[in-house]
Amino acid sequence: MIYHRDHERTFTRLSVPEVCAVTRLWRELYCDLSQRYAAVMIFENSGTSIGQTQFHPHGQAYGVSVVPPLLERELETVRLELEAGRGCPFCRVRTELENSPYEIAANASWQVFLPPYVRYPYETHLYPRRHIADLAAASDEELTDLAALLLQVIRAYNALNDGFMAPMPYMLGIHQLADERFHLHIEILAVGRAPGKLKYAASSEMLWSLWTNDSSPIQKAQELREAIARVAHGSE
Repeated sequence: MIYHRDHERTFTRLSVPEVCAVTRLWRELYCDLSQRYAAVMIFENSGTSIGQTQFHPHGQAYGVSVVPPLLERELETVRLELEAGRGCPFCRVRTELENSPYEIAANASWQVFLPPYVRYPYETHLYPRRHIADLAAASDEELTDLAALLLQVIRAYNALNDGFMAPMPYMLGIHQLADERFHLHIEILAVGRAPGKLKYAASSEMLWSLWTNDSSPIQKAQELREAIARVAHGSE
């Protein structure tokens, strides 16, 4: 998926209307591929340190014949919580983190958090306020708000530590399923942990899926809020 015709336009240099065109393309591709595949994985790799080889601004979409194991586990968690009468766990997490030290930014349709259970120091999760299962259910207004919030977050990554972590390498993935019980959300795995240093997935993470994070999520969330404020002030 080509984000812009200009080869030099990185994601952070796009305008909100230009990113909105990307979010609408995501919805269009999802609506098409989800008719033929069990799951649609829409994602972006940004940065040579995580394997980016094509530097024209772009993302990717895979239609796959099986539901990825992580999405299966997420849906199973939703099923168990619903059967227990506790409602959607994603809605509950969103409500619990709202207006907390873990909330980074929000607008009318979306909220972004750095939850206490992140794997990477600056990992962020974006939730729609409305319970929707996939991009097919997202309104044009929600896609516009998503574009604005994505730009806020990724520009903030590049403003961390006075810009010495720019450009922040990251992996962005959209978690969605054509099942009304599911709750659409987006995860951004920013792999930088300090200027010139990356968070590597090592043996415990790769071999046993046991993640360690030696940073404070509350502190990192505060750093991102401050970075968002600096970027906003600089654009005035």
